[in-house]
Amino acid sequence: MNRFFNIDDKRIEELEGFKLPKEWWSRPYEYAFAMDFVNKDDVCLDIGCGLEHPFKNYLGKNCKKTIALDIDRRVSDLKSTGVEFVIDDILNYKPDFKFDKIYAISTIEHTLQYLEEKFENIKNMLKDDGKIILTVDYPTLRPEKLLECAKKSNLALISDFNEEMAENVLYHSAYNLNVYGMILTHEKNMQAENRKTKIEKDYKIK
Repeated sequence: MNRFFNIDDKRIEELEGFKLPKEWWSRPYEYAFAMDFVNKDDVCLDIGCGLEHPFKNYLGKNCKKTIALDIDRRVSDLKSTGVEFVIDDILNYKPDFKFDKIYAISTIEHTLQYLEEKFENIKNMLKDDGKIILTVDYPTLRPEKLLECAKKSNLALISDFNEEMAENVLYHSAYNLNVYGMILTHEKNMQAENRKTKIEKDYKIK
């Protein structure tokens, strides 16, 4: 992904029996994007899971283990199949295990303070071959700033970085917002993948 969402991208209208409200203008696209990475063997984290937001419920039913993290104490009253709710913020949460996938759907930009520290903690919670799937509102948080913070924690993009806006870019005129999607992993994984690709290319040339 690593680009702005477009209006003709894949989208969903409801999730886990919950019809997505019209005012959740970007969630149909963001959820469809994130769902492509879900695997039944995953141990996953949903950062800023929210109260009504159904993505945590989807993870709970389709992953091996799901932690839903939020600072709102009301999440302790929620019940969802396969989901463990944790009241904490991303700076302080220190589990004694690591995640295959970490999802942050339009949450990282809610507080722009300590952005580098957030990424450092996220990196420490990620398995060696894990992935971070996130979306952010633009221009609240610019993709280049997001990537800069990720790189400082030795995280890297899984595919090329694209900050161009297509003519059909997803845009909310009242909020003056676009949405950017990004996929990250440990930098060492991409270095290894790049070496493998180079070796394969060299072999084909010979």
